[in-house]
Amino acid sequence: MGVSYFWQLVIKGAVIIIAVLIDKYRTRHHQSA
Repeated sequence: MGVSYFWQLVIKGAVIIIAVLIDKYRTRHHQSA
């Protein structure tokens, strides 16, 4: 079960990183701020 738990952390981390990158790209592309 340790491996599945590890992969859950990896997937969550990847999702967070992707979300942050998308948010930065959107804010940088719009430059509304």
